[in-house]
Amino acid sequence: MKKRVLFIGPKFFNYEKYICQELLNLGFEADYFDERPGNSFLTKVLIRINFQFLISLKIKFYYNKILKATKNIEYSHVFIVSPETLNHRILTQLRSENNSSKFILYMWDSFKNKNSIKLIPFFDRVLTFDDRDSNELNIIFLPLFYTHPYQLIDKNPKEFPYDMCSFGTAHSDRYKITSQVLRNVESLGLRVHAFHFLSHRILYWLRKFFIPKYNYGNIKDFSFRPLNPVQIINLVSLSRVILDVNHPEQHGLTSCSIEALGARRKLVTTNSNIKKYEFFNKNNIYIISRDNPEIDVVFFSTPYVDIDEHVYNSYSLNSWLSDIFDDQFKGRQLNNF
Repeated sequence: MKKRVLFIGPKFFNYEKYICQELLNLGFEADYFDERPGNSFLTKVLIRINFQFLISLKIKFYYNKILKATKNIEYSHVFIVSPETLNHRILTQLRSENNSSKFILYMWDSFKNKNSIKLIPFFDRVLTFDDRDSNELNIIFLPLFYTHPYQLIDKNPKEFPYDMCSFGTAHSDRYKITSQVLRNVESLGLRVHAFHFLSHRILYWLRKFFIPKYNYGNIKDFSFRPLNPVQIINLVSLSRVILDVNHPEQHGLTSCSIEALGARRKLVTTNSNIKKYEFFNKNNIYIISRDNPEIDVVFFSTPYVDIDEHVYNSYSLNSWLSDIFDDQFKGRQLNNF
């Protein structure tokens, strides 16, 4: 008999679909619900700036529907990823309705960004992608994962249309640093491709005029419609090197870093913490400063060096989920330098 999982997490680049499919592969049945009551621009903004009280009735109504839909289902696990709208009342009700279930929390954002430290006591098992949060809060450290399509990318194509690509949400100083890096790379006679995403034009104008340090350029530099997962995978496959600019408040590795590993692509990153990971190889990974993001042109001409297969496989989605649901798994260890 299959175990059954109640999975609550954000809709994010189809990761929820990949996770549900992999849960099935591991022998679980999964019922998925979006963690947010809606994905409109206004709803996301109010949640992100911690103004949930303005939509508290909407959140309450939404979770009451989830509780009603799952009331008579016996779950072995309640699995929650990076919550933004969950609160004490909702979690108390969830635990009351599922008092024999094991509650698991995984954070793929920092606790500081999500303001969710207060939720930790509700869970039997808590894991995070951020080693700093792991150390400070004494919870299990587990980095992010790559999905199966990245494993299928040709690691030795005949040619690369792009020497470097960058894609992702233009948060914090990412646009400023990315633009500078790509200009520098282009000046070396190399080919680059950039995709800067913002969820709404209003966000562009607010940041351009009220946060000048972000140094936003022309509105034409931005897209207000995200790439879909197939487009992202295609872009990675066409690129020799992936550029990753992490959020300054995050210590853990981004999904972009792990997906570059899965695709066996070289990586340029602002996150110096990557040196502590067992897959780090200076032939494959180049660390740049946020203040002076210079890259040695030689990095683009040397080949990718394959890493140990066991290490490579340990960052797959299958391995990630296996570790999350394995009570014996006590967390990854990083190298200390």
